[in-house]
Amino acid sequence: MGYNTLMAIMTCLRVKTLTAENGEIEKYDDAQKKRIKVVAPIFKELMGKPVGLLLSMEEYPKTAGGTGWKPVISAVFDKDEFTATEILSKAMKLNC
Repeated sequence: MGYNTLMAIMTCLRVKTLTAENGEIEKYDDAQKKRIKVVAPIFKELMGKPVGLLLSMEEYPKTAGGTGWKPVISAVFDKDEFTATEILSKAMKLNC
């Protein structure tokens, strides 16, 4: 699921390759109970670009028993509201 979502995001942003580089980001630290700055791999090709996410709620069993709900990405779309499948379909028609 994660790989497919990443590919959909890249398609919607018209990004063909990703290059990881270290950069400073903010991350929540549970021990300190606050946001801290850390160095982590970032992908500048994805930063600052508009992308839409359709979220849905998925049921899951909790380890302590019972049921919980979590948001999951159902679809990705670009600024013109085209999904990755629609973008690729349009590209295939243009190439034929």
